[in-house]
Amino acid sequence: MPVEYAIERSTAEAQRLYTVMEAQLARHTYLGEEDFSIADIAAFPWVRHWRRQGIDWSRLPMMIAWYHEISARPGVQRGLQVLAAEESAMPFPEQPPAP
Repeated sequence: MPVEYAIERSTAEAQRLYTVMEAQLARHTYLGEEDFSIADIAAFPWVRHWRRQGIDWSRLPMMIAWYHEISARPGVQRGLQVLAAEESAMPFPEQPPAP
C-alpha cells in the first residue's frame, strides 16, 4: 500500500534536486562545471527515471539538453546496450522532450 506522505516527500525532493541541477547547467556545460565528469556519470542513471520520480521537464530546458547530450555519448550508448536485457524486463519510460 503506497504511503502518500512518502511519495509526496520523495517527489518534492527529486524536483528540488532537478532544480539545483538546472541552475548548475545554466552556468556550466556539465554538472561538474566545464568538463564531463563523474558528477554527470553518477547523475545520468538517476535522471533516466524522471517519470517515475514525477518530474515535469517543461521547466528544465538545460536538463533536457544535458540529458540528450549525455545519452548521445558513445560510452553511454555502450553502457545502455549492456542494460538492454534489464530494460526489457522492466522498461524505462519514454525520453524527455527533445531540446
